[in-house]
Amino acid sequence: MNIYGRGSDHWYTNGTRLNIFYNRSKKPRSLFYQLSPKAGPGSISTYGWAIMQAMITPSSLNKTFLQRNDYPYAGASFVLHSLHFSDPYRRMNLQTDWVIGVMGPPSLAGQAQTLVHNIGGFASPQGWKYQLPTDLLLNYNLGIEKALTGTRTVGFIAKANLFAGSMMDGISLSSQLRMGRF
Repeated sequence: MNIYGRGSDHWYTNGTRLNIFYNRSKKPRSLFYQLSPKAGPGSISTYGWAIMQAMITPSSLNKTFLQRNDYPYAGASFVLHSLHFSDPYRRMNLQTDWVIGVMGPPSLAGQAQTLVHNIGGFASPQGWKYQLPTDLLLNYNLGIEKALTGTRTVGFIAKANLFAGSMMDGISLSSQLRMGRF
């Protein structure tokens, strides 16, 4: 937040997400479930729904024109459906997210940021009329975590993520070293 009132969020990135997670006694019959990879027959399944809004702004909010060599105003609103499978025997987690949403003016990101700035008494953003255009967002995200080693005090986890669609494409590989008392 720009608490000093100097007119800039300095490439502010915002995301607000509301999630609900639940377990089911029966396996769903939905296409999303059928297309999602599973962790194994002994895995624990958790399902989720989320709504999210994200926005990015340039460094200066008081300019009323498109700012070259800076981030453009951009907003997106979307719904996510997630399936998470945890297999305690193979020490593996698998998460699938199906995403559908919209970017541009229908996302209402400009209105949301302006409202928060007005309530907080911050400089009002002036360039939302130059935001990225309306487009449909569809994405499939897959994340895999596998515990490679582990004791009661140290654990090493390998992670891989895949993102594919009109919102984000990419692959990431990472690892996590955990130390403590588990």
